[in-house]
Amino acid sequence: MLSKLDHYVAKHILFSTFIVMLVIVGLMAITLLMEEFEDLNALYNKAAIAKVVLLSLPSMVQQVIPIATLVGVLMGLGVLSSNSELVAIRASGISLFKLLTSILKPVLLLSIMVLFLNQVGIPESLRHVNEIKLLKNSSSKSLNADGNWYKFGNEFVEIDGVSYEDNLVGITRFVFDDSGRLKEYSLSIRADFDQQSNQWVLKDTKLTKLSDDQLVIDHLPEFPWQKDINIDSIIVLMKS
Repeated sequence: MLSKLDHYVAKHILFSTFIVMLVIVGLMAITLLMEEFEDLNALYNKAAIAKVVLLSLPSMVQQVIPIATLVGVLMGLGVLSSNSELVAIRASGISLFKLLTSILKPVLLLSIMVLFLNQVGIPESLRHVNEIKLLKNSSSKSLNADGNWYKFGNEFVEIDGVSYEDNLVGITRFVFDDSGRLKEYSLSIRADFDQQSNQWVLKDTKLTKLSDDQLVIDHLPEFPWQKDINIDSIIVLMKS
């Protein structure tokens, strides 16, 4: 049960900690954004970079919490001391042990937050970050680009990698008609295998369709892709 003193002290400490955390994480996010923009390409675009930065925020918060908590406690107690509130608290008969207990409660709350991020948020977010960053090495401007190319009839496909969950990452497709003219081109962040429909589903796809008189560009969250792709063979080819 939290007393009024606990609430009052925690309010000052948590507010100061939040301000410190906001400043440091903000600087880290801006630095990461500038670094990732150096690897900008057709597939690793601004949207992919934005996702990398956002998904990296939990990890940044986890790194910053210890120092932010220390500075936040000092700032919070400094505010109380400058207003002579610590003197008033001690003069009211509250023991030093009780005051220290009130200070440690918000610190314990922040420690629990770190444990939660380590167990739940950070592993999943970093996995997605690593998948998206595979697109850095994608060169989708030319069919002569280095990569892992596969041919399915009139469709040529480049796959950048395979994730830890056996999903395809960084899929570039070129589809030609029977006369050899390009009729469809797409860039996808990843492809997941749907067990129910027994087919691949392209995710976050930029689809471009070409015809004699028009060019149509669509952004599709999901796009069915009926191809028989063996994950094991792709992994072997990538290691060779």
